[in-house]
Amino acid sequence: METHRALARQVEEEWIAKYRAALDAAPVLQSRIVKLRAALDRAYNLFVSSLGTILNNLTRKQPLRPAAALAPAVKPIRAFPTPTRKGRQRSHKSGVSRERKAG
Repeated sequence: METHRALARQVEEEWIAKYRAALDAAPVLQSRIVKLRAALDRAYNLFVSSLGTILNNLTRKQPLRPAAALAPAVKPIRAFPTPTRKGRQRSHKSGVSRERKAG
């Protein structure tokens, strides 16, 4: 009985070795349609990935501040010097004195 089991195991191992050798010797050739479909699938995945990256970069560059913060800063109007004395005043542009008319 044991010789029968040993013989069966040996035959099975030989068959597995032949099967593996046959698989290695003759690779399965893919048809042109299968190759074309695989190439189109890779191209589609690359396109979708690139488009997602572009859209992500565009939306990430949008500022998260409110619209009021985006407005350009308004410079305050420079106030002219107020006179401290009544009577003679100077014009700040020319530096020439002039008298104030009493009225």
